[in-house]
Amino acid sequence: MSIRRILRNKKFKKFIGRLSSLTDKRMKGKVKHPISSCLLIIILAELSGCNYFREFVTFANKHKNQLTKLGLLPNGVPSHDTLERIVQQVDRFELDELLLKTLFPQINGRPIISIDGKNLRATKDSSFEGSYQGMKDILTAFLCDSKLSLLSESKGDKGSETATIPCLIRRIHEYFPELNPYISIDGIGITKEILTLLNEYEYDFVICFKRNENIMKEINLFCDGGKTVSDITTNSCRIETRKFSLYSPEEIVGIEQWLSYISYIGRMDSVVENTKTNKRTENKLFYFTSDISLDEFMNVRRHHWAIENSLHYVLDNSFKEDRLRMKKGSACENMNLLRKFVLNVIALTNFNTESVSAYRDSMKYFTARQLLYRIVGVLA
Repeated sequence: MSIRRILRNKKFKKFIGRLSSLTDKRMKGKVKHPISSCLLIIILAELSGCNYFREFVTFANKHKNQLTKLGLLPNGVPSHDTLERIVQQVDRFELDELLLKTLFPQINGRPIISIDGKNLRATKDSSFEGSYQGMKDILTAFLCDSKLSLLSESKGDKGSETATIPCLIRRIHEYFPELNPYISIDGIGITKEILTLLNEYEYDFVICFKRNENIMKEINLFCDGGKTVSDITTNSCRIETRKFSLYSPEEIVGIEQWLSYISYIGRMDSVVENTKTNKRTENKLFYFTSDISLDEFMNVRRHHWAIENSLHYVLDNSFKEDRLRMKKGSACENMNLLRKFVLNVIALTNFNTESVSAYRDSMKYFTARQLLYRIVGVLA
């Protein structure tokens, strides 16, 4: 697609219009670089393997001729300070909603949505006490089947995740009122507010049970029989066997306060064998579940870890997110949103199923027009 055709493309015009509609908090008399141009330069640079603001400027200088023809550089290349200042000042809720509308007009079927938080380690503050030291914690709703990030919420340190999860669930219901997903949450999600919301919206859920020794003993004594489903995964010298079971929670002592919210106690017995070292590791996990079948329970729990492997691990290792020390304004939250937007574009255009690092390395040799063509092809 030529530059002229891209400029006439309706999706491109709509995308630029949405970026331009973001609230610009800069002094109007001193604005030289449009907010839409700066954010699009960051997205294109991130897609081509850049991670830092100085690299974004280097990318813009390298592709200056094509970016100028596309109308993204009306007053030359912006400085790295300008790009950073814009990212700090953009409203993160406004940006999150815009990026959601850009890629997700509708979701079909019954997706598995995994909700989990990630600490941005470089944002820690030594003036705070505790193991997390005031690090920013960003909670993400992740579509496990398609490996796409849906919505994000940020509430500061790790201890506030229990207050953030209800906000994220409400936003999912607000944007997709007819969606009936499976919700998968770690043990931090066991609160009455969260369980009440899930029951109110009639969402099927699987939540890892918090460890309590007395209740665990009671569950172990009770969970002796019943129907089970086995699943075996082989990876190199590692063989993992999982057994999934569902039990009625009514006879288990110690969980009376949760009986009105849950239908079953799920159990997963995992055995990991290493054929080289002959080591054998056993683990037991218990879950609160809604009224779902054993096969559904197995499917949801297997897909939950996609958020760790396909999102958090990639952000840390490919995008170097834990090394970026941005604390002012909403800089770290907005950069996280832009990176996840780039990851969504990669997930929708990576037809050869390369790793994210390999895909971004190959994009280094693409022109700005070719990069923009990749993005325009998946826009709503």
